[in-house]
Amino acid sequence: MPMDTLKLHLEIVDWMMTAGQMIRDSFTTPLTITEKSGYRDLVTDVDQGIERFFIEQIRRNYPEHKILGEEGQGDRIVSLEGYVWIIDPIDGTMNFIQEQGHFGIMIALYKDGVGLLGYIYDVMNDRLYAGIKDKGAYCNGRRLSVLPEKSLSQGLLHINGNTLLRATPAIKAIAKKSLGTRSIGAASIEAISVFTGRAVGYITYHAASWDIAASMIIAKELGIGASKLDGHDIDLLDSKHKIVLGSERLRKEVIEHLAEDV
Repeated sequence: MPMDTLKLHLEIVDWMMTAGQMIRDSFTTPLTITEKSGYRDLVTDVDQGIERFFIEQIRRNYPEHKILGEEGQGDRIVSLEGYVWIIDPIDGTMNFIQEQGHFGIMIALYKDGVGLLGYIYDVMNDRLYAGIKDKGAYCNGRRLSVLPEKSLSQGLLHINGNTLLRATPAIKAIAKKSLGTRSIGAASIEAISVFTGRAVGYITYHAASWDIAASMIIAKELGIGASKLDGHDIDLLDSKHKIVLGSERLRKEVIEHLAEDV
């Protein structure tokens, strides 16, 4: 690994650990909660504070880089040219508020549209997942094994809750073909289930770029991937995504079933 990449990786790991502690410390004080698009789409002062923390670190160390953050405190991104950071300070805010668990921090760095570094921190379990372009995927520094090709019938399938609530016949057929479905309410934790082999795939009709940018990098290093439900590559400049995460075999199977829904 080139020294500059190693330096950057270690910096990001340090930022993630600091941000995680900031979140855990926040449990001792009342939250300020604001609705965004509705009563189920919430943001807290902690989300905003964590995003500010990351932006401050990036601006201080890499002032020429651009930043796309969920809470809108970064830049207005119209191109993926150059270095672009994509940040979700707390993925699974409702879980964070209601459960104090099942949420994650996600951050990714892209250069000219190519993923270089991707991180998901399962804060309450203190597990940091990292993907480093062409260098593998890791959990707390230990390298993860490349995942085997599996079909729907060989494991559990995570499906976003809103997607299940509005399930089309094709989604229902997918669910029935799997060994069973699960829904956690946080793209970060759902993706971790795939990365660790506890699930064979993850489907959502409601992903934003910050929900999937880090996962795409980690997935690639594990020999799997993410794609749109029409089979095309994911464009991180799009505001919303219908995606499937899993092995090539599983993605082809899902895409064939869901062609009518795209």
